[in-house]
Amino acid sequence: MEFFNDKKIFFKYINSSVNDNFNVMVIGYEKMDADTPAKGPFFKTHFTLHYCLSGKGTFTVRNNNYNIEKGDVFLIPPNVVVKYRQDPSDPWEYIWYEFCGNNAYTLLSRTRLNENTPVCRTADENVCKPLLASFDGLDNETDGLICTGNLYLFFGRLIREQYAGAESEKRSEKAILDDVIKYADDNFMRPQLTLNEISRIFHINKSYLARVFKAKTNVTVSHYILMLRINKACELLRGHDLSVKTVAYSVGFTDALYFSKKFKEVIGVPPSDFYSLHQVR
Repeated sequence: MEFFNDKKIFFKYINSSVNDNFNVMVIGYEKMDADTPAKGPFFKTHFTLHYCLSGKGTFTVRNNNYNIEKGDVFLIPPNVVVKYRQDPSDPWEYIWYEFCGNNAYTLLSRTRLNENTPVCRTADENVCKPLLASFDGLDNETDGLICTGNLYLFFGRLIREQYAGAESEKRSEKAILDDVIKYADDNFMRPQLTLNEISRIFHINKSYLARVFKAKTNVTVSHYILMLRINKACELLRGHDLSVKTVAYSVGFTDALYFSKKFKEVIGVPPSDFYSLHQVR
Protein backbone atom coordinates (compact mmCIF):
# COMPACT_ATOMS: atom_id res chain seq x y z
CA MET A 1 0.00 0.00 0.00
CA GLU A 2 1.52 3.31 -1.09
CA PHE A 3 0.57 5.07 2.13
CA PHE A 4 3.26 3.11 4.02
CA ASN A 5 6.06 3.29 1.43
CA ASP A 6 8.08 6.13 2.96
CA LYS A 7 7.24 5.56 6.62
CA LYS A 8 8.80 3.68 9.52
CA ILE A 9 6.12 4.60 11.99
CA PHE A 10 2.83 6.49 11.84
CA PHE A 11 -0.07 6.94 14.22
CA LYS A 12 -3.09 9.19 14.47
CA TYR A 13 -5.53 9.96 17.28
CA ILE A 14 -9.10 9.50 16.15
CA ASN A 15 -12.13 11.57 17.15
CA SER A 16 -13.76 9.21 19.67
CA SER A 17 -17.16 10.92 19.93
CA VAL A 18 -18.83 8.79 17.26
CA ASN A 19 -20.24 6.10 19.53
CA ASP A 20 -19.70 5.71 23.28
CA ASN A 21 -20.36 1.97 23.07
CA PHE A 22 -17.67 1.29 20.49
CA ASN A 23 -15.07 3.62 19.05
CA VAL A 24 -11.57 3.67 17.64
CA MET A 25 -9.11 5.81 19.60
CA VAL A 26 -5.87 5.47 17.63
CA ILE A 27 -4.72 3.82 14.42
CA GLY A 28 -1.08 3.28 13.61
CA TYR A 29 1.58 1.61 11.51
CA GLU A 30 5.14 0.51 12.26
CA LYS A 31 7.89 -1.20 10.29
CA MET A 32 10.54 -2.67 12.57
CA ASP A 33 14.28 -2.86 11.99
CA ALA A 34 16.13 -6.00 13.03
CA ASP A 35 17.61 -4.26 16.11
CA THR A 36 14.49 -2.37 17.26
CA PRO A 37 14.02 -2.98 21.02
CA ALA A 38 11.23 -5.30 22.12
CA LYS A 39 7.92 -3.78 23.19
CA GLY A 40 7.16 -4.34 26.86
CA PRO A 41 6.45 -5.83 29.24
CA PHE A 42 3.56 -3.36 29.51
CA PHE A 43 -0.22 -3.21 29.66
CA LYS A 44 -2.92 -0.94 28.29
CA THR A 45 -6.28 0.08 29.71
CA HIS A 46 -8.14 -0.58 26.43
CA PHE A 47 -8.02 -3.05 23.53
CA THR A 48 -5.34 -2.95 20.84
CA LEU A 49 -5.63 -5.07 17.71
CA HIS A 50 -2.58 -5.67 15.48
CA TYR A 51 -2.52 -6.99 11.91
CA CYS A 52 0.82 -8.26 10.59
CA LEU A 53 1.43 -6.98 7.05
CA SER A 54 4.76 -8.76 6.51
CA GLY A 55 7.63 -10.41 8.35
CA LYS A 56 7.51 -12.33 11.60
CA GLY A 57 7.54 -11.75 15.34
CA THR A 58 6.71 -13.19 18.75
CA PHE A 59 3.82 -12.11 20.97
CA THR A 60 3.78 -13.07 24.67
CA VAL A 61 0.76 -12.88 26.98
CA ARG A 62 0.38 -14.67 30.34
CA ASN A 63 3.72 -16.45 29.71
CA ASN A 64 2.38 -17.98 26.48
CA ASN A 65 4.40 -17.29 23.34
CA TYR A 66 2.76 -16.99 19.93
CA ASN A 67 4.65 -16.91 16.64
CA ILE A 68 3.14 -14.23 14.43
CA GLU A 69 3.43 -14.20 10.63
CA LYS A 70 2.04 -12.23 7.71
CA GLY A 71 -1.77 -12.17 7.82
CA ASP A 72 -2.05 -12.90 11.53
CA VAL A 73 -4.10 -10.77 13.91
CA PHE A 74 -3.21 -10.49 17.59
CA LEU A 75 -5.02 -8.77 20.44
CA ILE A 76 -3.77 -6.93 23.51
CA PRO A 77 -6.62 -7.05 26.07
CA PRO A 78 -7.05 -4.32 28.70
CA ASN A 79 -4.96 -4.57 31.88
CA VAL A 80 -3.06 -7.68 30.78
CA VAL A 81 0.75 -7.55 30.70
CA VAL A 82 2.19 -8.40 27.27
CA LYS A 83 5.39 -8.09 25.32
CA TYR A 84 6.31 -8.59 21.68
CA ARG A 85 9.23 -8.25 19.34
CA GLN A 86 10.15 -8.73 15.69
CA ASP A 87 12.07 -11.68 14.26
CA PRO A 88 15.61 -10.28 13.72
CA SER A 89 16.03 -12.21 10.46
CA ASP A 90 12.63 -11.17 9.08
CA PRO A 91 11.35 -8.15 11.07
CA TRP A 92 7.66 -7.51 10.84
CA GLU A 93 5.54 -4.53 9.93
CA TYR A 94 2.01 -4.15 11.23
CA ILE A 95 -0.90 -1.79 11.65
CA TRP A 96 -2.85 -1.38 14.86
CA TYR A 97 -6.21 -0.18 16.13
CA GLU A 98 -6.75 0.96 19.71
CA PHE A 99 -10.43 0.85 20.62
CA CYS A 100 -12.82 0.76 23.57
CA GLY A 101 -16.49 0.62 24.52
CA ASN A 102 -18.95 -1.89 25.96
CA ASN A 103 -19.75 -3.32 22.52
CA ALA A 104 -16.09 -4.25 22.09
CA TYR A 105 -16.53 -7.12 24.56
CA THR A 106 -19.58 -8.43 22.70
CA LEU A 107 -17.87 -8.31 19.31
CA LEU A 108 -14.71 -9.97 20.59
CA SER A 109 -16.67 -12.72 22.35
CA ARG A 110 -18.26 -13.61 19.02
CA THR A 111 -14.84 -13.83 17.36
CA ARG A 112 -13.45 -15.81 20.32
CA LEU A 113 -10.56 -13.37 20.59
CA ASN A 114 -9.62 -12.80 24.24
CA GLU A 115 -6.60 -12.91 26.55
CA ASN A 116 -6.58 -16.73 26.42
CA THR A 117 -6.92 -16.96 22.63
CA PRO A 118 -5.30 -13.71 21.49
CA VAL A 119 -4.18 -14.74 17.99
CA CYS A 120 -6.33 -15.23 14.91
CA ARG A 121 -5.28 -16.66 11.58
CA THR A 122 -7.72 -15.92 8.79
CA ALA A 123 -8.20 -18.17 5.77
CA ASP A 124 -9.07 -15.29 3.43
CA GLU A 125 -6.90 -12.16 3.18
CA ASN A 126 -10.01 -10.14 2.24
CA VAL A 127 -11.18 -10.46 5.85
CA CYS A 128 -8.51 -7.98 6.95
CA LYS A 129 -8.79 -5.52 4.06
CA PRO A 130 -11.08 -3.15 6.04
CA LEU A 131 -8.24 -2.65 8.54
CA LEU A 132 -6.08 -1.25 5.75
CA ALA A 133 -8.85 0.86 4.23
CA SER A 134 -8.80 3.38 7.10
CA PHE A 135 -5.34 4.58 6.04
CA ASP A 136 -6.52 5.55 2.57
CA GLY A 137 -7.38 9.23 2.60
CA LEU A 138 -7.45 10.14 6.29
CA ASP A 139 -9.60 13.20 6.93
CA ASN A 140 -10.11 14.76 10.36
CA GLU A 141 -13.81 15.34 9.68
CA THR A 142 -14.59 11.69 8.94
CA ASP A 143 -11.84 9.71 10.73
CA GLY A 144 -14.10 8.57 13.55
CA LEU A 145 -16.85 7.27 11.27
CA ILE A 146 -14.53 5.60 8.76
CA CYS A 147 -12.14 3.95 11.22
CA THR A 148 -14.90 2.70 13.50
CA GLY A 149 -16.91 1.50 10.50
CA ASN A 150 -13.94 -0.36 9.05
CA LEU A 151 -13.23 -2.07 12.36
CA TYR A 152 -16.90 -3.13 12.56
CA LEU A 153 -16.58 -4.46 9.00
CA PHE A 154 -13.46 -6.43 9.90
CA PHE A 155 -15.19 -8.03 12.89
CA GLY A 156 -18.22 -8.84 10.75
CA ARG A 157 -16.09 -10.59 8.13
CA LEU A 158 -14.12 -12.44 10.79
CA ILE A 159 -17.30 -13.67 12.51
CA ARG A 160 -18.75 -14.77 9.17
CA GLU A 161 -15.57 -16.68 8.30
CA GLN A 162 -15.51 -18.42 11.67
CA TYR A 163 -19.20 -19.25 11.42
CA ALA A 164 -18.75 -20.73 7.95
CA GLY A 165 -15.81 -22.77 9.21
CA ALA A 166 -17.80 -24.03 12.16
CA GLU A 167 -20.71 -25.01 9.90
CA SER A 168 -18.45 -27.03 7.62
CA GLU A 169 -16.88 -29.03 10.43
CA LYS A 170 -18.41 -32.22 11.74
CA ARG A 171 -17.78 -31.68 15.39
CA SER A 172 -18.34 -34.38 17.98
CA GLU A 173 -20.36 -33.69 21.11
CA LYS A 174 -17.18 -34.07 23.16
CA ALA A 175 -15.40 -31.41 21.10
CA ILE A 176 -18.34 -29.04 21.51
CA LEU A 177 -18.44 -29.66 25.24
CA ASP A 178 -14.68 -29.19 25.67
CA ASP A 179 -14.85 -25.80 23.94
CA VAL A 180 -17.88 -24.67 25.95
CA ILE A 181 -16.33 -25.71 29.26
CA LYS A 182 -13.07 -23.94 28.44
CA TYR A 183 -14.97 -20.81 27.48
CA ALA A 184 -16.96 -20.93 30.73
CA ASP A 185 -13.78 -21.52 32.75
CA ASP A 186 -12.15 -18.48 31.15
CA ASN A 187 -15.14 -16.14 31.32
CA PHE A 188 -17.25 -17.04 34.37
CA MET A 189 -16.40 -13.72 36.07
CA ARG A 190 -18.35 -11.85 33.39
CA PRO A 191 -21.92 -11.19 34.62
CA GLN A 192 -23.23 -11.59 31.05
CA LEU A 193 -22.14 -15.24 30.81
CA THR A 194 -25.30 -17.37 30.43
CA LEU A 195 -26.53 -20.34 28.44
CA ASN A 196 -28.04 -17.89 25.92
CA GLU A 197 -24.75 -16.09 25.37
CA ILE A 198 -22.71 -19.31 25.06
CA SER A 199 -25.14 -20.79 22.53
CA ARG A 200 -24.96 -17.58 20.49
CA ILE A 201 -21.16 -17.38 20.60
CA PHE A 202 -20.72 -21.00 19.52
CA HIS A 203 -23.62 -20.89 17.05
CA ILE A 204 -25.29 -23.85 18.76
CA ASN A 205 -29.00 -24.32 19.40
CA LYS A 206 -29.66 -23.46 23.04
CA SER A 207 -31.81 -26.51 23.77
CA TYR A 208 -29.30 -28.82 22.10
CA LEU A 209 -26.41 -27.33 24.10
CA ALA A 210 -28.33 -27.61 27.37
CA ARG A 211 -29.18 -31.26 26.66
CA VAL A 212 -25.62 -32.27 25.67
CA PHE A 213 -24.07 -30.40 28.60
CA LYS A 214 -26.38 -32.00 31.15
CA ALA A 215 -25.91 -35.48 29.64
CA LYS A 216 -22.12 -35.24 29.77
CA THR A 217 -21.62 -33.41 33.09
CA ASN A 218 -24.78 -34.23 35.10
CA VAL A 219 -25.27 -30.51 35.82
CA THR A 220 -26.86 -27.65 33.91
CA VAL A 221 -24.82 -24.90 32.29
CA SER A 222 -26.11 -22.34 34.79
CA HIS A 223 -25.19 -24.58 37.74
CA TYR A 224 -21.72 -25.14 36.34
CA ILE A 225 -21.18 -21.37 36.02
CA LEU A 226 -22.56 -20.85 39.52
CA MET A 227 -20.12 -23.38 40.99
CA LEU A 228 -17.19 -21.73 39.21
CA ARG A 229 -18.20 -18.42 40.74
CA ILE A 230 -18.76 -19.81 44.25
CA ASN A 231 -15.45 -21.71 44.21
CA LYS A 232 -13.62 -18.56 43.16
CA ALA A 233 -15.46 -16.59 45.85
CA CYS A 234 -14.26 -19.08 48.48
CA GLU A 235 -10.70 -18.61 47.25
CA LEU A 236 -10.99 -14.82 47.52
CA LEU A 237 -12.60 -14.94 50.95
CA ARG A 238 -9.87 -17.23 52.27
CA GLY A 239 -6.88 -15.38 50.94
CA HIS A 240 -7.82 -11.71 50.76
CA ASP A 241 -9.18 -8.97 52.99
CA LEU A 242 -12.09 -8.10 50.69
CA SER A 243 -15.64 -7.06 51.38
CA VAL A 244 -18.49 -9.39 50.46
CA LYS A 245 -19.66 -6.86 47.87
CA THR A 246 -16.23 -6.72 46.25
CA VAL A 247 -16.00 -10.51 46.12
CA ALA A 248 -19.51 -10.72 44.62
CA TYR A 249 -18.67 -8.31 41.83
CA SER A 250 -15.29 -9.97 41.24
CA VAL A 251 -16.83 -13.36 40.49
CA GLY A 252 -19.63 -12.20 38.22
CA PHE A 253 -22.56 -11.25 40.47
CA THR A 254 -24.15 -7.83 40.10
CA ASP A 255 -26.15 -8.03 43.36
CA ALA A 256 -24.32 -8.68 46.65
CA LEU A 257 -27.49 -9.86 48.42
CA TYR A 258 -28.24 -12.41 45.72
CA PHE A 259 -24.60 -13.55 45.87
CA SER A 260 -24.90 -14.07 49.64
CA LYS A 261 -28.08 -16.08 49.16
CA LYS A 262 -26.56 -18.38 46.52
CA PHE A 263 -23.32 -18.71 48.50
CA LYS A 264 -25.22 -19.90 51.59
CA GLU A 265 -27.26 -22.36 49.50
CA VAL A 266 -24.07 -23.95 48.17
CA ILE A 267 -21.65 -23.66 51.10
CA GLY A 268 -24.09 -23.71 54.03
CA VAL A 269 -23.02 -20.46 55.66
CA PRO A 270 -23.13 -16.81 54.52
CA PRO A 271 -19.96 -15.44 52.94
CA SER A 272 -19.33 -13.17 55.96
CA ASP A 273 -19.30 -16.21 58.26
CA PHE A 274 -17.12 -18.15 55.83
CA TYR A 275 -14.66 -15.26 55.84
CA SER A 276 -14.55 -15.17 59.65
CA LEU A 277 -14.06 -18.94 59.91
CA HIS A 278 -11.02 -18.84 57.65
CA GLN A 279 -9.11 -15.99 59.23
CA VAL A 280 -5.78 -16.84 60.86
CA ARG A 281 -6.14 -16.66 64.62
